[in-house]
Amino acid sequence: MEKKEAIKAGYLQEKKVFLKPITSKSGKMVSDKTHSGYFMWEGAVASFTFRIIDDRGNIVNPFKNDDERKYFESVLGQNLNPYDVESKWYTQKGKFIKVDVQKTPDFMSRGMEFKLDDPEQNLQYRVLVSNKNTYPIGIAPSPDEVKEGINYKFVLVEENYEDDKSSKTMDMMSENYIYYGTIKDNVKKLRDLLGVYITDKKVSKQIPKDVTKEWLVTELNKAFKDDYVKMYQLITDPEFENKIFIDKCIRVGVIAKQGINSFSIVDEGDVRYSYKEILERIVALKESQDNTYIKMTQLIKNAKI
Repeated sequence: MEKKEAIKAGYLQEKKVFLKPITSKSGKMVSDKTHSGYFMWEGAVASFTFRIIDDRGNIVNPFKNDDERKYFESVLGQNLNPYDVESKWYTQKGKFIKVDVQKTPDFMSRGMEFKLDDPEQNLQYRVLVSNKNTYPIGIAPSPDEVKEGINYKFVLVEENYEDDKSSKTMDMMSENYIYYGTIKDNVKKLRDLLGVYITDKKVSKQIPKDVTKEWLVTELNKAFKDDYVKMYQLITDPEFENKIFIDKCIRVGVIAKQGINSFSIVDEGDVRYSYKEILERIVALKESQDNTYIKMTQLIKNAKI
């Protein structure tokens, strides 16, 4: 199979990924960047081989299917079957299947490059991905996940990550303000959006009963500025209208809210739901046009909210 065909099949990818040091979570490490022990001692090497067994004791398969495995085996002339103890994953004799990371000025500033359209480097990348949970030198799969693992010492960063992230940020903020422009003069819709945001965010903030447009605009501007990702997720959420319905049910008293994540439908007695569960319940009542849902709808209509 030619490289172009392998790329088309998804076995290889036309992109570069860099393995970089995570220096933002220093902990007890040397914090002086000029010190020879900063991040790693000069000359120290961190070696990574494929993690054959996952955290649950299952054999890890680095390939999507047998066709993908057979492609790499044919190109590299190696037995790469993860279920065969005689394969290269187990013997670890092949240089390409092991990744040695040494602290150098170039690594600290630029990272270690892997071209995913190169079969050997693609497999090296898969080795690194398999070491996500290796303690104490795990590898974060992306910069967005760095904060999620206390064991992360390295991170995989796609080329142009910052440019792509900036572009996505601008796209989200643009969508946010386009939506805001459609509701900015409608106090009811401003109230709906803020109510859903507070409930979805699971915060204890209260919206005054005699809330003014100015107050709503101020609060929403803060949310659009400081929490633009969450706002984007809300306004593009297919369940957004159902979430608004829940907020209105709370306001007319047919759904009782206790704390930040406990809800009950008044007609159902003491049955408690999480936010996710009450959303699923409302969707089910709506689809069946249950009498409870019809009653809720009429009370909201009567309240003119």
